[in-house]
Amino acid sequence: MANGTYRDEQIYGCELGPREGTDLHTGRLNAHCREEICGSVLLGWYAVDLEAGRVYDWDYEEWQPGEEITSSPRTSN
Repeated sequence: MANGTYRDEQIYGCELGPREGTDLHTGRLNAHCREEICGSVLLGWYAVDLEAGRVYDWDYEEWQPGEEITSSPRTSN
């Protein structure tokens, strides 16, 4: 995860899709479930600006990006 909260082996999958009317893709990050009754557990909702290389917490209640988690380093030529 972008902020180092989760280890690779904890991650089960990520469902990410474009957010209509924006440059963002939004989605959920899932972890393995330790119980037999479920396949995965929700770790959180996120918004990703693929062009800018930025990741945000997704404010599910307000349905908008929240605080930025990380940004890609920029290199100049």
